Amino acid sequence: MRILVIVVSVCLLVFAGAASAQTVPVVCGGLNDADCAILTRANEQTLTLDAASFSMTMNMRVQDRFENINIDIYADGAFDGATAVATPDPMAMMNTTAQFDYLVEVLRAANANLNMTITLPDGALPSENKLDLNLVLVDGFGYVDFDGLQAAINDPSLSGWGGIDLASLLEEFISEFGPMLDMQMDTTGQIDPELLETFTDPTFLEDVVTFTRTDDGSGNLAVFSADFDFVALYAAPAFRSLMLQQLEAQGSPVTEAEYDELIGMMTTLFEGVTFTFEQSIDLTSGFLTGIHMDMVFDGASFGEVGSSAEFSIVVDYADFNDAPAITAPANAAILPYETLIGMLMGGAGANF
Repeated sequence: MRILVIVVSVCLLVFAGAASAQTVPVVCGGLNDADCAILTRANEQTLTLDAASFSMTMNMRVQDRFENINIDIYADGAFDGATAVATPDPMAMMNTTAQFDYLVEVLRAANANLNMTITLPDGALPSENKLDLNLVLVDGFGYVDFDGLQAAINDPSLSGWGGIDLASLLEEFISEFGPMLDMQMDTTGQIDPELLETFTDPTFLEDVVTFTRTDDGSGNLAVFSADFDFVALYAAPAFRSLMLQQLEAQGSPVTEAEYDELIGMMTTLFEGVTFTFEQSIDLTSGFLTGIHMDMVFDGASFGEVGSSAEFSIVVDYADFNDAPAITAPANAAILPYETLIGMLMGGAGANF
């Protein structure tokens, strides 16, 4: 199981590379020059996007011989201040302290709100099966609406909006534990920077990810679907090197023959996975207006005949650089972050 987790984590790293590579130059595998220009323009417009509103729908269905589990999530919200946060250099982010420092920068520069309704299976919560999660981030302070959480926490003493200085809290954490976390990363193994650069190289990614334009060209939206070639990914020398490096660093070294056997198992596993990804781009503004992703797992590939899992997410964007203003909730009760530190450390907050 540990090896499987490492394999899946490395796959996610590669696809994260595909996403981050959508900063110039853009991955255009399979597209003609005109369609590649649309993707390139959308990427350039995204870099100028300071504010927007969004809506999101997520659905998860898990079925086996004994039960069906359905989880539905609807959310909407907005953000601003995105251009004040520089895109990080992946090489610089190999350091844990640098990752947290960047997060602090994001918390202080960007504002956002998120209103989410989560529908869970019956019996998952003490009372009703719906949970409202309302969050706001303004000037480094995070706020939560406790009224919407009562179905889960069932504590009338917590009501209305509460907030805390998340950025300062995280800074205190970094000052105390940053060096230790950096040392731990050094001992558990870091990813070779040259290998990481490979996974953000468009030449490599175009062998793994190809795009197809699926609309008929008559409207104002260009729709592109992406296809991920897992077999090509597994066969890539860079992926093999990264896998062997990470397996050894995590205390699970394998021989070349064992690795080949493992990849054979993973190839069979992904034969039971159907993955689709689409993105829509407004041809007038050039902005990305929507993302649609579906993933279906056939349990037969796992040896579980009759079981399956489905995951779907749809995100729509609007109000480009003209989103509603985001403000802190009125009359929110602010918990000093030093108090929270003291609670977490058993009263030793001053020495945190």
